[in-house]
Amino acid sequence: MQQVEHNWQEYRTRLVRFVRSKVHNDVAAEDIVHDALVKAWAKRSTLRDESMLLPWLFQITMNAVRDHHRVRLHDVVSVEEPEDTPTPQDLHNLASCLTSMIDDLDEPYRTAIRRSEIDGIPMRAIAEELNISVSGVKSRVQRGRAKLRDQVLACCKLEVNDRGEITEGPDQACLDSHCE
Repeated sequence: MQQVEHNWQEYRTRLVRFVRSKVHNDVAAEDIVHDALVKAWAKRSTLRDESMLLPWLFQITMNAVRDHHRVRLHDVVSVEEPEDTPTPQDLHNLASCLTSMIDDLDEPYRTAIRRSEIDGIPMRAIAEELNISVSGVKSRVQRGRAKLRDQVLACCKLEVNDRGEITEGPDQACLDSHCE
């Protein structure tokens, strides 16, 4: 009995260390591991092979970490609602501006972006249509998005964070007369 208790304590320590590396918060890591172990104990009858106990515990714990991140993301998204919702005219102007920018892309990227992002065609269907691999289509779409992003940043005054994401700011404006 003492050996079983020792194993569980060792497993718990390893799980807490693992979760701490994922959530970077000691209190949250302890809570997540506690919840995962409670869930594991309740579902212990579903474990078919005792030798798989540790991987099984890690899987349950990883699912708990995902749930933790999902809840945190939901909280952030639901709290940060935009203050100014765009008008239909704003959306129309943005769409026409982006459409003209897509038209300015070089051909392999223009078709890939248009078929994927505008027409909503699955990558596999585009690959068959263009007679190239799916990874080739994905590459063209990714490069096309990068080129489109560069065009947007070149003609529009936008604030961008360290990760290259467009953020809200007071001085945002379009510098291209075609977009207004």
